[in-house]
Amino acid sequence: LVRPERNIPLAVIVSVITVIVGYMLTNISYYTALGTQDVLASPAVAVVTCTNLISVVPVLVALSCFGTMNGGILTFSRSDPQGLISVFHLHNAQFPLVTAMVCIGDIYHLLNFFSFSRWLFIGLATLGLIVHRYRHPELQSPFKVPLFVPVSFTIICLFTVAMSIYSDPVNISIGCTMVLSGFPVYYLVIHRKMSNRCHRLLYYLTHKLQLLLEVVQQEIKTY
Repeated sequence: LVRPERNIPLAVIVSVITVIVGYMLTNISYYTALGTQDVLASPAVAVVTCTNLISVVPVLVALSCFGTMNGGILTFSRSDPQGLISVFHLHNAQFPLVTAMVCIGDIYHLLNFFSFSRWLFIGLATLGLIVHRYRHPELQSPFKVPLFVPVSFTIICLFTVAMSIYSDPVNISIGCTMVLSGFPVYYLVIHRKMSNRCHRLLYYLTHKLQLLLEVVQQEIKTY
């Protein structure tokens, strides 16, 4: 990044102001198109507004999705461990999707599972930044976020996770179990050397899951 001490604060300030203005204009448009009484009475304000602004809302939704995907491409793609993302491809087979939907139940369960783990790990990541600051104060950087920013953001993330547990403890417990199930796998596969029996079992399970979900690691290494 060129001149991070200047460009990072500038990008953060401009983007935050742009988002704030965008959300304020969106709420103003709701009240302008529907009126105060309709906004208060409607359970889904955006859906009702779409009927009056049918040509404008899809464009705004597309821009919002574009911004989200832009951030996802820049962040999640860099967490790809040795071409893992290349295992998953779009294809016309519907059986893996049907299997996933049967196991999930509905889209709201998936959202609860994903949002819980997402905000939990985001909070842990920012908490790690705070710990890193205190353990290594001697490290220099061209740009440092003020400490109150990660502290407040970590508190917000943990509060979001706590409220999710309070509002839907059953589904959150299932999501937490899914997350914690990775610890024994990491311990057996990465931390310690597996026995031949565990190797055979892991190979068998991998082979069956590849057949069930129709995924396989690419044979030609391009990464």
